[in-house]
Amino acid sequence: MTEDEELAFGVLERVSLHVPLQLEELGNLLPACTWNQMFAAVDRLSREGRLEIQHPDHSSYVVRLQTPTQWSGGFPSR
Repeated sequence: MTEDEELAFGVLERVSLHVPLQLEELGNLLPACTWNQMFAAVDRLSREGRLEIQHPDHSSYVVRLQTPTQWSGGFPSR
């Protein structure tokens, strides 16, 4: 598994356990990666339709899983 796939798996795993999850909290749950790495993974997963990003107010972002019927892919394989 590549580093990007491992990070994507980590993001999906943590978001599934802590729904909904603020983007800052997700960063705290992934201390081994940089903010840029985490944000790139969230952005990629969002573009793939696996994560939903919401902006409930002017200072925060919330991420949550899309339901499996809303995307055609699966979790990255380990």
